[in-house]
Amino acid sequence: MNRAERRSRHKSERTERRNNVSLAAAVKHLSNGRPNRARQILNGQLNKTPMDASCMHYLGVSYYQLGDFDKANEVLRKTVEIAPEYAEAHNSLGNLLFEIRQIPESVECFRKAVSLNSNYANAYTNLGNALRQLGDLSSAEHYLTSAIKIDSLSIRPQYILSSVLIGLGRASEALKVVDQSLKIDPYCQNALAAKVIALQMLEKYSEAEKLQCFDNFIHSLKLKIPSSFNTESEFNSDLCKAILSEPSLTWEPLNRVTRNGAVTQNMLNNPNRAIKQFEKILRQGIDHLKSSLDFDPDHPFLSRIPKKYSLTFVASILREGGWHPSHIHESSWLSGVYYVDVPIMHTTNLVPKNELIDTYKNSGWLEFGIPDYSLPEGFSPITRSFPPEIGVARCFPSYFFHNTVPFTGLGDRIGIAFDVYVEDS
Repeated sequence: MNRAERRSRHKSERTERRNNVSLAAAVKHLSNGRPNRARQILNGQLNKTPMDASCMHYLGVSYYQLGDFDKANEVLRKTVEIAPEYAEAHNSLGNLLFEIRQIPESVECFRKAVSLNSNYANAYTNLGNALRQLGDLSSAEHYLTSAIKIDSLSIRPQYILSSVLIGLGRASEALKVVDQSLKIDPYCQNALAAKVIALQMLEKYSEAEKLQCFDNFIHSLKLKIPSSFNTESEFNSDLCKAILSEPSLTWEPLNRVTRNGAVTQNMLNNPNRAIKQFEKILRQGIDHLKSSLDFDPDHPFLSRIPKKYSLTFVASILREGGWHPSHIHESSWLSGVYYVDVPIMHTTNLVPKNELIDTYKNSGWLEFGIPDYSLPEGFSPITRSFPPEIGVARCFPSYFFHNTVPFTGLGDRIGIAFDVYVEDS
């Protein structure tokens, strides 16, 4: 090798090292919740090496995390086009398609990923989850079991499998899987939610009620309005203006559980005066609630009463026919909703315990207890529902399944959903 060839090789090696350092930095930013910084690095890198499939893949992931699904779709499709054997890129494209509710197409991406890498536990999990959503529970069970065999310490395929087994009517098996999940993470919200349903199916009602006692764990807080306002109506009117003028307010965003409604991003990211005042009075209410709870080291909710906590606020507006499908909040300790504005026609009496909801009479109510996955024929979970009340913050453990009954009639329901996150060291 002559001198020119050696110089060329050394230059190429230096360039490759710099590229690897840049890619590693971008991936770290993605892992730490800084997708915009990752996007900047990756775009710069692709200007130098436009056919770098790894950079292109993670650029697509950064757009996905930023919520720019059109751009993510474009970049990830280009990635699998130039690198058709890139299993991770197929998996990421599948995640995107699942998020934008193109589930049959996402299944094909996940199938391609596992065909390229038979030890790809995450892709098996995603495939099983997508098939569950399509109602193919037997196939979902197969792929989720495969994921667990590859990575027995991964909790996600286990709690998804428990929901599949519940749908298949195999509650005893589901409970075993749930208990295994809770050995890995005693506070896994998805596993706790599934455990309640499995126990009810097995008619172990006292055990289920220890986890999901509506009387003990659903709290209604009447917040004290700030002293700068003369009336509650005046304060809520100020909050309404803050919500309606929020730049992030988006009609039916794909990554939110909202139908025929609009949702904001976290309003504490850039709070105005009204939101700051609301945070203050909500914290007062939460602090009072915390002081009333009895610590129990053996209970997944009462053992985590935080000394320090953080909050997120997401406002929503539901219109005629609008609703929030059933869901839980995976990462928080306590969740709730504060009702800013509610049409008078929707505020009626409390539904008796265990009575299923009459959609017409109870439109707009907050309903607890119905999971977001299929249940076997003949089984009905225990439910409770509450009417929306202006000025009331309804709080509950984050693992409680909850949804809103669709509205009938005119008027908007404006609320602020909040989550409380444990910050204790």
